[in-house]
Amino acid sequence: MENGAYGSPNGYPGGYPNGYPGDPGAMEAEALRKEIGRRQKKLIPVNIVVMLLCLVAVFSLLFLPLVSIDASSLAELMPASADSGTDGSTDGSAPSESDGTDALGAILGRVELHLSVTGKDLLRLGFSSAPDDVLFDMIDGTLSSAAEALAANMIALMVLSGSEGADAAAVETDPLTDALRALETAQGDAEIDAAISSLVSELQAQLGADVIDDATAADLRDGVREQYDETVRYNDGVFTTEAFVCVAVSSVMNEGGEGEVYTTFGDLVAAAVGTLAEDGGEDPLASDTVKLVCLAAAVVTIFFAFVWAVLFLFAFFRLFAKNKRFLMWYVKIFGILPCLLFGVLPLAAGALAGGEIAAVLGMLSTMAWVSGGCYVLLWLVSIFWAFPIKRKIRALNKQLAQLG
Repeated sequence: MENGAYGSPNGYPGGYPNGYPGDPGAMEAEALRKEIGRRQKKLIPVNIVVMLLCLVAVFSLLFLPLVSIDASSLAELMPASADSGTDGSTDGSAPSESDGTDALGAILGRVELHLSVTGKDLLRLGFSSAPDDVLFDMIDGTLSSAAEALAANMIALMVLSGSEGADAAAVETDPLTDALRALETAQGDAEIDAAISSLVSELQAQLGADVIDDATAADLRDGVREQYDETVRYNDGVFTTEAFVCVAVSSVMNEGGEGEVYTTFGDLVAAAVGTLAEDGGEDPLASDTVKLVCLAAAVVTIFFAFVWAVLFLFAFFRLFAKNKRFLMWYVKIFGILPCLLFGVLPLAAGALAGGEIAAVLGMLSTMAWVSGGCYVLLWLVSIFWAFPIKRKIRALNKQLAQLG
């Protein structure tokens, strides 16, 4: 083998790129490189944890409720805000006035009813040419999930709104919904009447004979049967609890006269909004301002999810790179904003405003705290896990650079 320029194989001192085997500087440089490589491998579990946090954050921002409205909390507002002549108490006692406002509040408060808006819903609203239709579909799905409870409470309200001394808190809706399910599957007049009798008997047993005597029970059976027949007539011969509620509310909207009768919550809500638009001269949900707000909300949602997605990609691809370090400043700056907008801001506004505004804002909740938790964990991982490793790697690289 021919010797190189240095009189050694390959033209390097002693045949080694880093100098002679016994060169202290070469040995130190090699040791530094090995230590740097070992430290880089310690970043692999850090990257994996960061990736998991990113996935949870993106999922929460797109598929968990950013805004959830607790409609049952209306029970706390209605007696206080209505001009019913009562003292606005919410202790569950029936009202002394026949308008039944307090009873309505007490009954509505017993229905688990939440209208939730996810990031995905905001995208649908923002990029739809008809956001009002999308919103009606969302409301329809929410109300449909609680149709049986709404129907049971509506029947109970038929008694409570006209009875003095009735205890609204005594009404248990679960047995009533069981009776309504039987009514949905009943075939023939005998089964239908038996299901209605079971429903009225259950309500009579809960409230007592002093509230629902035999005469009142008979009237209630007749009223429910009449409403059943109306529902079947307008719903193509089929009885559903959703149609039962919608037909009854349609009758109230028509004030006993002729008018459109609706059998789905989506159509009913759309009609109610349309009525408000006729009174106000403009459909509030079809305005350009609402469309612009929905679009802005969609863009903001995309941005929040995007910064976490970018961090995920950096953490993933760095797993296969020699240098496994990556920057995360963009998430540290913007990652907290969903919590501030959907969580902290409503709480702060309610605390400052007080009164009815605070009560309304108190109906709102959010799952943006999930991404907020990921944000906090990311900071902890960065400060107490990733930063010490990165700082040591920088120090080692600096020593290696000084060796030339």
